[in-house]
Amino acid sequence: LFDLGRTIPPAMLHAPHAAYTYLTSQVGMLRIFDGGISLYSVTGAVVTDTRAGDHHSPAERAALQAVLASSDSQISEPFNVAGDDPRIALFVPIQSGDHLAGVLEGVWRLKGDNAIVSIPHMYVGKAGYIFIADSQGRVISHPDPHRIMSNLTEPSDALPLEDLPPGHTMTAESYIVHGQPMLTTIYRPRTTGWLV
Repeated sequence: LFDLGRTIPPAMLHAPHAAYTYLTSQVGMLRIFDGGISLYSVTGAVVTDTRAGDHHSPAERAALQAVLASSDSQISEPFNVAGDDPRIALFVPIQSGDHLAGVLEGVWRLKGDNAIVSIPHMYVGKAGYIFIADSQGRVISHPDPHRIMSNLTEPSDALPLEDLPPGHTMTAESYIVHGQPMLTTIYRPRTTGWLV
C-alpha cells in the first residue's frame, strides 16, 4: 500500500473516475486488501472507493483523522461491517513534495482470504499457533475464526499483559486449552502495541 501510494500522482486526487479506474486495475492490491481500497483528499473527503456501498466506520474515520493530523501511517481499531464482517484498515499518507496531498486506505477482512487471516495457520511445533490481538485485547487473527473480535482470554490468566511494555516479550506456562499446559510467549510491537 505504501508503494501504491507513491505511484498516485497528486492530480489524481481531483479526478475521481481516473482514480477509481487506477485503483480497480490494481488486482494484486485488491487481493491483499480484500475489503477494498479508498482514496481521500487532504481534507478527508472520499475521492474514490472500490468498496460497493460500504460506509466508513468511526474506527476508520479516527485513523484517517490521525493521518491527516500527523502525516504518519495508521492502523485502525478493528470494526464490523454488516454484522459479522470484522475488518481492520491501514492508512498511508500520499505526499507531494514535503506536504500531505491525500491518504490511501486498504482494508483487510478479518474473516476473508488475505495475509492477516493466513497468520494463524502458521503453526508452531506440534500444537502451537499464532494469534494477534489489538492493544485493547480484542482478537484480530486466530486459528478459531469464532474468536475474532472477542476479548482476549488467553493467556491473560497466566501473563500480566497490562505490564508488558511495547517492544518487549513475556513468556510463561499457562493452562488455557483443555487444562493442558502450554508455554505461551507474547510480544508487544512498539509500532502498534498489539499482542502477538
